[in-house]
Amino acid sequence: MLAVSEKFVAQADAMTKAQKDRLEKRLKDKAPKYYDLSQQLKEATEKFATELKGDNAKNKEAALEKVHNIYKKLEVVFE
Repeated sequence: MLAVSEKFVAQADAMTKAQKDRLEKRLKDKAPKYYDLSQQLKEATEKFATELKGDNAKNKEAALEKVHNIYKKLEVVFE
């Protein structure tokens, strides 16, 4: 499970560094929202990775749910 969380963190980090010109062309006025959500996702995935190392199941579940909710918000940006 730790390998999965590391992959999540790497993907979220890559999203924060996406090429601005290509994204702004595709997303137009939604680009600022994308950048904000991608930063939130990066922070949430880092917290998720940290929580996976611990023993508290409720914290793990809450961290995973936060990551999931941010992905759902990102999905709306691309519609």
